[in-house]
Amino acid sequence: MRTQNIFRVYTVVHFLAKCLLVTPLNAKYNAAEIGVCEDIQTGRMRCAMQSSDCKPRQIYNGSVQGEKWYSAYMQKQRGQEFCSCQDTSIGSCNSRCSPQQLGYCDHSSEIFHDAMTITHNVSCKCNNALYGACQDLSSSMNHFCALSPSDCEEDHHHFWVEPSKTKSVTGLDCSCKQVRVGGCIGKMMGFTCALSKDDCPWDVYYPPYSLKKLHGHTCNLCVVYDSSGPEPDELDSRRQNLVETKERLSGTSKFFISMAIILGIGGSTVGMLLFKKRRNASSEMISSRPPSDVQRGEIT
Repeated sequence: MRTQNIFRVYTVVHFLAKCLLVTPLNAKYNAAEIGVCEDIQTGRMRCAMQSSDCKPRQIYNGSVQGEKWYSAYMQKQRGQEFCSCQDTSIGSCNSRCSPQQLGYCDHSSEIFHDAMTITHNVSCKCNNALYGACQDLSSSMNHFCALSPSDCEEDHHHFWVEPSKTKSVTGLDCSCKQVRVGGCIGKMMGFTCALSKDDCPWDVYYPPYSLKKLHGHTCNLCVVYDSSGPEPDELDSRRQNLVETKERLSGTSKFFISMAIILGIGGSTVGMLLFKKRRNASSEMISSRPPSDVQRGEIT
């Protein structure tokens, strides 16, 4: 019994020490997982970047038609496949592939066609479009490629740069591997990359900059296969500062915290074992006394 208790304590201590000593930094090139629109009548699914890409529900000839949105997380819960950027069709501004109208189409000369109604013989996928960027006006060095104008947080002085201007303003052609996206943070999913609030049904959505600043995570729109990765941007410089800080903490504070927990659990375990041993010894002494002594003790 004593050996089993010691083994259990060792397992708990080992797990806690491992959790504390390993720095929980995500891989640099996390890729977003994309949801689907499912046809209400047929059950047919197609990849879609957001719920607004689904056909709206309507009643036609007495039956409900349209599509229902399922995020990547919901797809996993259903035991179904989710999508990547490479799988996902997007719309176009005339003949130029674009994920949405806002921030991409010139309202005076271009018409947006969504992925279901493209009529210009254009086959647009998420990974063959050029995207916009978020620019910090206080510094020409502070910028990152982004999916939507809503990813540019005014609280952090970021403003949208249209795809046609990203090269001249930021020096980058914003392909999908350069594009930073947000993420879901919470108790249900822990952390997962996300394109919008649609992907976070129970947890909180953070845009790219806040996701990095508050939680230390960076996400990309599509998988980066080459070892060089995206060109450095504002989020990478913030990541480097975070890494250096965490490395300093991991060599000092985390070590002492881990040792304190290990010693505390170890001391508590030893104390419990000694108490149990003393209690057993007392029970043996009482049971070995003559009945007359016991009775006198009770009366006294």
